[in-house]
Amino acid sequence: MLSLVVFDVLADAAHYGWSGQPLFFIYEGLTYGLFIDLIIVITKGRPFEGKYAALQGALVGFLWSLPDPLLWEGFLRPFMYGGIVNWDKIGFDILMSFPFTIIVGAITALTSVRVARAIGA
Repeated sequence: MLSLVVFDVLADAAHYGWSGQPLFFIYEGLTYGLFIDLIIVITKGRPFEGKYAALQGALVGFLWSLPDPLLWEGFLRPFMYGGIVNWDKIGFDILMSFPFTIIVGAITALTSVRVARAIGA
């Protein structure tokens, strides 16, 4: 979670600007970072290893497809920038992002296994 907060500070300083802070710290750190931290805790500090690496990656991909539509589109964006929440769009975004994020999560986990073996970690 801390690494995402550092990334957010550097991204804001270099490119995006500081509008919306500190809500972006909360949004990114407590969603995306929390899911990775949960996988690390569940696997006792050895994520994406062994025969369940693809399954773990698919789970992270599934979880990462939820915060943007639900938390960002459903709450933070209307709260920060105004507008009306469109639940049909949120539901569509969730359903359409599941397949892609699950596949990409599994492929990324298998790639991380290969990289870890290549560097001898």
